[in-house]
Amino acid sequence: MQALFESGEQSINAFVATISKPRLSKYLQESKGDLKVALLLYHWNSQLSQALYLPLQSWEIALRNKLNEFFCYKYNQNWPYEQRARRNLNHKDLKRLTDTIARQTLQRNGAQPTTNQVVADLSAGFWVSQLGAGYAIPYGWHGPNLKFRIFPNDHDLTRQDAADMCDGLLDLRNRVAHHEPIFHLSLEDLRADLDDVLNGLCASTSAYMKSACSFSQVWAGKPA
Repeated sequence: MQALFESGEQSINAFVATISKPRLSKYLQESKGDLKVALLLYHWNSQLSQALYLPLQSWEIALRNKLNEFFCYKYNQNWPYEQRARRNLNHKDLKRLTDTIARQTLQRNGAQPTTNQVVADLSAGFWVSQLGAGYAIPYGWHGPNLKFRIFPNDHDLTRQDAADMCDGLLDLRNRVAHHEPIFHLSLEDLRADLDDVLNGLCASTSAYMKSACSFSQVWAGKPA
Protein backbone atom coordinates (compact mmCIF):
# COMPACT_ATOMS: atom_id res chain seq x y z
CA MET A 1 0.00 0.00 0.00
CA GLN A 2 2.87 2.36 0.79
CA ALA A 3 4.31 1.62 -2.67
CA LEU A 4 1.02 2.73 -4.20
CA PHE A 5 1.20 6.06 -2.37
CA GLU A 6 4.73 6.61 -3.62
CA SER A 7 3.81 5.85 -7.24
CA GLY A 8 1.93 9.11 -7.77
CA GLU A 9 -1.57 10.53 -7.87
CA GLN A 10 -2.36 8.92 -11.22
CA SER A 11 -1.78 5.42 -9.84
CA ILE A 12 -3.84 6.18 -6.73
CA ASN A 13 -6.73 7.45 -8.84
CA ALA A 14 -6.55 4.38 -11.07
CA PHE A 15 -6.63 2.13 -8.02
CA VAL A 16 -9.62 4.00 -6.57
CA ALA A 17 -11.44 3.80 -9.90
CA THR A 18 -10.93 0.05 -9.97
CA ILE A 19 -12.09 -0.47 -6.38
CA SER A 20 -14.87 2.14 -6.89
CA LYS A 21 -15.86 5.02 -4.65
CA PRO A 22 -19.07 3.28 -3.44
CA ARG A 23 -17.01 0.34 -2.13
CA LEU A 24 -14.67 2.76 -0.38
CA SER A 25 -17.50 4.80 1.17
CA LYS A 26 -17.26 3.14 4.60
CA TYR A 27 -13.53 3.77 4.72
CA LEU A 28 -13.88 7.37 3.53
CA GLN A 29 -16.51 7.95 6.20
CA GLU A 30 -14.19 6.57 8.88
CA SER A 31 -11.26 8.65 7.61
CA LYS A 32 -13.39 11.82 7.34
CA GLY A 33 -12.72 11.98 3.61
CA ASP A 34 -8.95 11.50 3.74
CA LEU A 35 -8.33 9.23 0.75
CA LYS A 36 -4.91 7.98 1.83
CA VAL A 37 -6.18 7.02 5.28
CA ALA A 38 -9.22 5.40 3.67
CA LEU A 39 -6.95 3.27 1.52
CA LEU A 40 -4.88 2.28 4.54
CA LEU A 41 -8.10 1.22 6.28
CA TYR A 42 -9.12 -0.72 3.17
CA HIS A 43 -5.80 -2.56 3.23
CA TRP A 44 -6.10 -3.21 6.97
CA ASN A 45 -9.63 -4.55 6.47
CA SER A 46 -8.27 -6.99 3.89
CA GLN A 47 -5.61 -8.13 6.35
CA LEU A 48 -8.26 -8.65 9.04
CA SER A 49 -10.35 -10.73 6.64
CA GLN A 50 -7.30 -12.79 5.77
CA ALA A 51 -6.47 -13.36 9.43
CA LEU A 52 -10.02 -14.51 10.19
CA TYR A 53 -10.53 -16.67 7.11
CA LEU A 54 -8.95 -19.86 8.46
CA PRO A 55 -10.71 -19.74 11.88
CA LEU A 56 -14.06 -19.07 10.17
CA GLN A 57 -13.43 -21.89 7.72
CA SER A 58 -12.61 -24.25 10.59
CA TRP A 59 -15.75 -23.21 12.49
CA GLU A 60 -18.01 -23.78 9.48
CA ILE A 61 -16.52 -27.16 8.63
CA ALA A 62 -16.51 -28.35 12.24
CA LEU A 63 -20.13 -27.29 12.79
CA ARG A 64 -21.45 -28.93 9.64
CA ASN A 65 -19.53 -32.15 10.28
CA LYS A 66 -20.82 -32.40 13.86
CA LEU A 67 -24.38 -31.81 12.69
CA ASN A 68 -23.97 -34.28 9.84
CA GLU A 69 -22.75 -36.91 12.31
CA PHE A 70 -25.79 -36.16 14.46
CA PHE A 71 -28.20 -36.51 11.53
CA CYS A 72 -26.58 -39.81 10.53
CA TYR A 73 -27.08 -40.98 14.13
CA LYS A 74 -30.65 -39.70 14.40
CA TYR A 75 -31.88 -40.82 10.98
CA ASN A 76 -29.37 -42.79 8.91
CA GLN A 77 -26.36 -42.30 6.63
CA ASN A 78 -28.72 -41.30 3.82
CA TRP A 79 -30.48 -38.61 5.85
CA PRO A 80 -30.84 -35.97 3.06
CA TYR A 81 -33.33 -38.35 1.40
CA GLU A 82 -34.95 -39.61 4.62
CA GLN A 83 -38.54 -38.37 4.94
CA ARG A 84 -38.33 -38.22 8.74
CA ALA A 85 -35.40 -35.83 8.46
CA ARG A 86 -37.02 -33.74 5.76
CA ARG A 87 -40.28 -33.40 7.72
CA ASN A 88 -38.40 -31.84 10.63
CA LEU A 89 -36.90 -29.10 8.46
CA ASN A 90 -38.65 -25.76 8.20
CA HIS A 91 -39.68 -24.51 4.77
CA LYS A 92 -36.54 -22.43 4.18
CA ASP A 93 -34.13 -25.18 5.18
CA LEU A 94 -36.03 -27.83 3.20
CA LYS A 95 -35.72 -25.62 0.13
CA ARG A 96 -32.00 -25.21 0.78
CA LEU A 97 -31.63 -28.98 0.96
CA THR A 98 -33.83 -29.65 -2.08
CA ASP A 99 -32.05 -27.01 -4.18
CA THR A 100 -28.65 -28.40 -3.19
CA ILE A 101 -29.63 -31.93 -4.18
CA ALA A 102 -31.05 -30.67 -7.50
CA ARG A 103 -27.89 -28.67 -8.23
CA GLN A 104 -25.62 -31.59 -7.38
CA THR A 105 -27.75 -33.98 -9.45
CA LEU A 106 -27.52 -31.66 -12.47
CA GLN A 107 -23.74 -31.39 -12.08
CA ARG A 108 -23.52 -35.19 -12.05
CA ASN A 109 -25.64 -35.71 -15.17
CA GLY A 110 -28.62 -37.07 -13.26
CA ALA A 111 -26.73 -39.24 -10.76
CA GLN A 112 -27.97 -38.94 -7.19
CA PRO A 113 -25.37 -37.13 -5.06
CA THR A 114 -24.05 -38.85 -1.95
CA THR A 115 -24.68 -37.54 1.53
CA ASN A 116 -21.10 -36.23 1.72
CA GLN A 117 -21.54 -34.33 -1.54
CA VAL A 118 -24.78 -32.76 -0.33
CA VAL A 119 -23.29 -31.88 3.06
CA ALA A 120 -20.27 -30.17 1.49
CA ASP A 121 -22.51 -28.05 -0.76
CA LEU A 122 -25.11 -26.96 1.77
CA SER A 123 -24.76 -23.31 2.80
CA ALA A 124 -23.38 -22.20 6.14
CA GLY A 125 -26.78 -20.65 6.75
CA PHE A 126 -28.41 -24.08 6.65
CA TRP A 127 -26.12 -25.43 9.35
CA VAL A 128 -26.42 -22.42 11.64
CA SER A 129 -30.19 -22.58 11.26
CA GLN A 130 -30.20 -26.08 12.79
CA LEU A 131 -29.40 -24.51 16.17
CA GLY A 132 -32.57 -22.40 16.03
CA ALA A 133 -35.32 -22.61 18.63
CA GLY A 134 -37.65 -24.35 16.17
CA TYR A 135 -35.38 -27.41 16.16
CA ALA A 136 -34.91 -27.63 19.93
CA ILE A 137 -37.63 -30.27 20.44
CA PRO A 138 -37.13 -32.35 17.25
CA TYR A 139 -33.39 -32.61 17.87
CA GLY A 140 -33.49 -32.76 21.65
CA TRP A 141 -31.22 -29.75 22.03
CA HIS A 142 -32.32 -29.27 25.65
CA GLY A 143 -31.03 -32.73 26.50
CA PRO A 144 -27.77 -34.60 26.01
CA ASN A 145 -27.70 -34.36 22.20
CA LEU A 146 -26.37 -30.80 22.17
CA LYS A 147 -23.88 -31.39 24.99
CA PHE A 148 -22.48 -34.73 23.94
CA ARG A 149 -22.92 -34.83 20.16
CA ILE A 150 -22.45 -31.22 19.03
CA PHE A 151 -20.47 -29.46 21.76
CA PRO A 152 -18.81 -32.32 23.68
CA ASN A 153 -16.11 -30.05 25.13
CA ASP A 154 -18.42 -27.43 26.60
CA HIS A 155 -21.43 -28.80 28.45
CA ASP A 156 -22.33 -25.33 29.73
CA LEU A 157 -22.97 -23.97 26.24
CA THR A 158 -26.72 -23.58 25.77
CA ARG A 159 -28.57 -23.83 22.48
CA GLN A 160 -29.50 -20.14 22.69
CA ASP A 161 -25.92 -19.02 23.32
CA ALA A 162 -24.60 -21.25 20.55
CA ALA A 163 -27.25 -19.98 18.13
CA ASP A 164 -26.56 -16.34 18.97
CA MET A 165 -22.80 -16.72 18.59
CA CYS A 166 -23.12 -18.70 15.36
CA ASP A 167 -25.51 -16.11 13.92
CA GLY A 168 -22.86 -13.45 14.50
CA LEU A 169 -20.15 -15.65 13.04
CA LEU A 170 -22.30 -16.38 10.00
CA ASP A 171 -22.69 -12.66 9.36
CA LEU A 172 -18.92 -12.19 9.72
CA ARG A 173 -18.22 -15.16 7.45
CA ASN A 174 -20.52 -13.78 4.75
CA ARG A 175 -18.95 -10.32 4.99
CA VAL A 176 -15.47 -11.80 4.61
CA ALA A 177 -16.62 -13.98 1.70
CA HIS A 178 -18.08 -10.96 -0.10
CA HIS A 179 -15.10 -8.67 0.59
CA GLU A 180 -17.14 -6.27 2.71
CA PRO A 181 -15.91 -3.96 5.50
CA ILE A 182 -15.52 -5.70 8.84
CA PHE A 183 -13.12 -3.35 10.66
CA HIS A 184 -16.03 -1.48 12.30
CA LEU A 185 -17.48 -4.63 13.90
CA SER A 186 -16.76 -5.85 17.44
CA LEU A 187 -14.15 -8.19 16.05
CA GLU A 188 -12.47 -8.94 19.38
CA ASP A 189 -15.81 -10.22 20.70
CA LEU A 190 -16.46 -12.20 17.53
CA ARG A 191 -12.98 -13.72 17.68
CA ALA A 192 -13.70 -14.75 21.29
CA ASP A 193 -16.98 -16.32 20.13
CA LEU A 194 -15.02 -18.23 17.50
CA ASP A 195 -12.75 -19.59 20.22
CA ASP A 196 -15.69 -20.57 22.44
CA VAL A 197 -17.69 -22.31 19.72
CA LEU A 198 -14.65 -24.02 18.21
CA ASN A 199 -13.55 -25.24 21.62
CA GLY A 200 -17.01 -26.69 22.21
CA LEU A 201 -16.94 -28.44 18.84
CA CYS A 202 -13.32 -29.63 18.97
CA ALA A 203 -10.70 -28.61 21.51
CA SER A 204 -7.82 -29.62 19.24
CA THR A 205 -9.07 -27.46 16.38
CA SER A 206 -9.54 -24.54 18.76
CA ALA A 207 -5.99 -24.91 20.10
CA TYR A 208 -4.58 -25.03 16.57
CA MET A 209 -6.52 -21.91 15.57
CA LYS A 210 -5.25 -20.00 18.59
CA SER A 211 -1.66 -20.81 17.67
CA ALA A 212 -2.08 -20.21 13.92
CA CYS A 213 -4.31 -17.14 13.87
CA SER A 214 -2.67 -13.75 13.40
CA PHE A 215 -5.79 -11.71 14.21
CA SER A 216 -4.48 -10.13 17.43
CA GLN A 217 -1.37 -8.78 15.74
CA VAL A 218 -3.32 -7.44 12.75
CA TRP A 219 -6.02 -5.94 14.98
CA ALA A 220 -3.37 -4.06 16.95
CA GLY A 221 -2.03 -2.55 13.73
CA LYS A 222 -4.93 -0.23 12.94
CA PRO A 223 -3.76 2.71 10.80
CA ALA A 224 -3.47 5.97 12.72
